Amino acid sequence: MRLDQLFTKMPQYAELVSGLKPQSRQLVTGIGGSARTVLINNLINSTKRPMIIVVDTLFHADQLVNDLANIIDDNHLFEFPVEEMGAAELATSSPEYKAQRVLALNQLASGNPAVIVTSVSGIRRLVPAKSQFMAANLTIDMDSEYDLEKIKLQLHQMGYVFQKLVAAPGDFSIRGSILDIFPLNNQDPVRIDFFDTEVDSMRTFDVSNQRSIKPIKQIQILPATDLLMNDDQRRQVVKKLQKRLTAEQAKLETKQAKKLADNLEPQIMDLQNGLRDPRLLLFADMIYDGNYSLLDYLDENGIVVFDDYSRITDAVRQLSGDDDEWLADKIKHFEILKKTSYTNDFKQVFKNNTHASLILSLFQKGLGRMRLDAIEDITVRPMQQFFSQMPMLKLKSNGGKSRIRP
Repeated sequence: MRLDQLFTKMPQYAELVSGLKPQSRQLVTGIGGSARTVLINNLINSTKRPMIIVVDTLFHADQLVNDLANIIDDNHLFEFPVEEMGAAELATSSPEYKAQRVLALNQLASGNPAVIVTSVSGIRRLVPAKSQFMAANLTIDMDSEYDLEKIKLQLHQMGYVFQKLVAAPGDFSIRGSILDIFPLNNQDPVRIDFFDTEVDSMRTFDVSNQRSIKPIKQIQILPATDLLMNDDQRRQVVKKLQKRLTAEQAKLETKQAKKLADNLEPQIMDLQNGLRDPRLLLFADMIYDGNYSLLDYLDENGIVVFDDYSRITDAVRQLSGDDDEWLADKIKHFEILKKTSYTNDFKQVFKNNTHASLILSLFQKGLGRMRLDAIEDITVRPMQQFFSQMPMLKLKSNGGKSRIRP
């Protein structure tokens, strides 16, 4: 029997798999380190169901992805990375993280085999409704007709930035009847030449020298951001911001009211003009009607693994406290409105989760009065470490048998 299939022969494992039903919640104790990775791999192979794995920090999410990459197909394994502080997210707005999040959401939304690894900050991230994300996909092929002006508007709403020349993922340009687009899900940009409303030619090209690489017949363009906003949402956010700004100014002294207006009115004007800015993240709760999270993209038959819950709750407390402190400072300096909320409540997301859930933990502690449908103890002991003394072990053959001798 292969070493990576050891768990499948345990009676606890069979009970664990049979209990993976919607709205169920099971605790698995005794699992840690590399054994956790093997168990997750066994579950993926046994169930053939999409899975989201939640860890405490972005650092540990990166580590787990690196571990799983050795045993899971790259086409099925994705990370949903989110900076752990709003200040860092607004300051960096990492294009790489943005692309990873979009690819992860698309893999889940499309129903393809998926293992998504994220952290507490990933679950706290507010995302558009699954239906809105799917509607923001654009497919262009040689057999259909298109209105170039409508495509331009749609690309803008999908988060693509209009440039004179396409240079990086998320850019697009239009010169006469030629559309250049660099989709997040493509290694190379695509040049589409229209003849009136028909696609005359379509090919990938090299960004450095603008030379064609190869002709293609179809291109799927994913959103360039996970913070989507259509024109209706944009207008609604402008109205809400103006109303809340006026209400707060009425409660402030003249100098304070002016300072608040000086900070917010440029952002409201950018919204009115359709411009995008990383600071839009602070208005996420006003953009979307519901508090959607990554878990809302998971198929109802999917599995959520929390590894491990005590560390996760510690991270929730730490992130919430740091975030509240950061927001309080911005409110104090009249940079944002009071009661600004731009993240999900992790505890509420956990409570409302209706997928089959597994909680991995070395010990049964820190769970409070949580309802559990089953507790499976799979004791795993780490291999003894010899610390460079392996030469002391000598394997000798003895009549077809083997023995270990110091």
